[in-house]
Amino acid sequence: MPLSCKIVKKGPKYWIAQADKEFGKIYIHKNIIPRWLLPDSTWEWTISSVPPLSVEVVFVRFSTCRGEQMLWRAISIEKK
Repeated sequence: MPLSCKIVKKGPKYWIAQADKEFGKIYIHKNIIPRWLLPDSTWEWTISSVPPLSVEVVFVRFSTCRGEQMLWRAISIEKK
């Protein structure tokens, strides 16, 4: 299921995006982030520099996400 989203947080091995609709947050693992989204010095950028994305997601529930449950996990990313 494709969702439009915007990156709201970056971690050392993941990004968190907020879906445009009321689907909640999306977990994006570093391994699926396309090279065209990463600067030459990996992970040295600001969240605001990432354009809105279209992310293919699957429904999944994480039991341990620092008290939050992210119901969606990205499986691919495209430019919006």
